[in-house]
Amino acid sequence: MAPRKRKSRSVPDAVAESVKRERDRRQWTQEQLAGEMRDLGFTSWGRTTVTEVEGAGRGRQVSVPELLGLAMIFGVGIDGLLWPDGETVPLEITSDRALTERAQLIAVMVSLGAVRQLVTEGPARQFQEAVERLTAGYIDRVKETATELRGVADFIESRAFETLRKDIELGLEGGAKS
Repeated sequence: MAPRKRKSRSVPDAVAESVKRERDRRQWTQEQLAGEMRDLGFTSWGRTTVTEVEGAGRGRQVSVPELLGLAMIFGVGIDGLLWPDGETVPLEITSDRALTERAQLIAVMVSLGAVRQLVTEGPARQFQEAVERLTAGYIDRVKETATELRGVADFIESRAFETLRKDIELGLEGGAKS
């Protein structure tokens, strides 16, 4: 008999399964994953935190910033932690509501203000600031290059005007001689 397909699962169960699977794929210990989270600024993460997130012991739900951190560490989107490998199992939000597709997840996050929270709090804010610093370096280089190009364009323009002025003077002199 074929295995029964699940009708739905809870968000904590989905995250627990994904964290365990992604950690196992990398052959990381729980302490290694905890260290990666600490490196992102989640200073309270330890081996036992990973154990709890993976569903063992008393279990533990992750916060939205922690979910983002895990997604960054594993190189997957948040939806990849909730629906791994293209699964389509609905996620239970309440006892009578479930998310059935990724687009609904985005709508829920926006409506709950989670996106704002991710950008303004903790490690996610530190990540954003790091991206802004990197981007600022590129923007400065682009500005420098644009300034250099403006200088070259000004030089070419001044040479063109000088040549035109000389041609006009020669033309006037040539016309006066006729």
